[in-house]
Amino acid sequence: MPPSLLRPGRFDYVIYLQPPIGENAENIVSYYLRDKDLAEDVLISDIVKAILHDNRDFLLAVQKELLEHETLLNSDLAKIWESCT
Repeated sequence: MPPSLLRPGRFDYVIYLQPPIGENAENIVSYYLRDKDLAEDVLISDIVKAILHDNRDFLLAVQKELLEHETLLNSDLAKIWESCT
């Protein structure tokens, strides 16, 4: 969060939350991908690993791939991951 938003008087309380991990993270990702056609070899856990590494470029690229092709293959994930790391 930008420091300017954290100046005294802006908020009464600041609560720090960690991102969801493990099964909770997988449930959230599964929920948002429920209407997408994922190939059988695409693992939600692989997508969650990228989230845990805070790789926003990877997540944006996955989203773009899904919007363009409506199908996501595991080989697509590997290519996207290589291009973002």
